[in-house]
Amino acid sequence: MGRRLIFFAIGIGLGLLLVKLFFGRRDDIKFNYLPNTRVVNLLIKHPFEFTEASHCQSKCLNLNRENIKSLTKQGDVDFGDSDIRGVEKKKYLLRSDSMDLTYTLRYSITDTIATLESIELENKGCSDCL
Repeated sequence: MGRRLIFFAIGIGLGLLLVKLFFGRRDDIKFNYLPNTRVVNLLIKHPFEFTEASHCQSKCLNLNRENIKSLTKQGDVDFGDSDIRGVEKKKYLLRSDSMDLTYTLRYSITDTIATLESIELENKGCSDCL
């Protein structure tokens, strides 16, 4: 009986080791079942570029690429104000709260690239950026 238990434990151990070797870490697998999470991951996955206005606004608000990426990850997509149906270039509006401030980010996205069109901070505007 003891010998069978030892062989069983060795078999389970080898099986777990083989599974770990074959499948390894799967960081690329995400379980995005909700629409908000799908859109946020789509925006983060695509390389993004700035428009002139959003570049000016990011400088005015002292935001760099990492800050904007963080705001995008934390953001909630407002599907009511987004333009996504029947257009080639989909436009999404994200609202993100960070340190008691509410940021509004407007993205347009195609198959290959996401473009940050504007960044707005509640109760603060950049008069130089239009």
